[in-house]
Amino acid sequence: MTHKLFPRREEGQGMVEYALIIALVAIVVVVVLLQLGPELKRAFCKVSAVLGGEGCIVEVGAITGVDADYTPGDAYGTPATLKITVYTSEATTVTVSGSGIEGDLGSTSIACNGSCSFPTINDPTPNVGDPLTVTDSSGGEGLVVVIQ
Repeated sequence: MTHKLFPRREEGQGMVEYALIIALVAIVVVVVLLQLGPELKRAFCKVSAVLGGEGCIVEVGAITGVDADYTPGDAYGTPATLKITVYTSEATTVTVSGSGIEGDLGSTSIACNGSCSFPTINDPTPNVGDPLTVTDSSGGEGLVVVIQ
């Protein structure tokens, strides 16, 4: 039984329900982002590499930077060349692989301490937008996209 001086109010109940719904949605968003985080980071890295023309780091490891220097061939018979340079914070083994170059790039590994360059590839045909993946022996990963 309610008293005339103290009528029953239920406005606070609705606010608590909204707060619980918002909290539940926030938890779901956090769980989804934790699951999709690495793929979102890889996609963002790929887009920024295409737009900026430079490599980017996906997973932190010994790799601190990646650069691909593509020089197109000319009408006088000079072949196109591609030089991939990797910068590291410590001695590690670096591997480059991927479909960023038509043909079989395969998987090439070299020892690297500070900076290292992979052997120049003559007559590459870059697939713009397909990244080359650079990994190190400590689990670091970088992407570089060859821009023509």
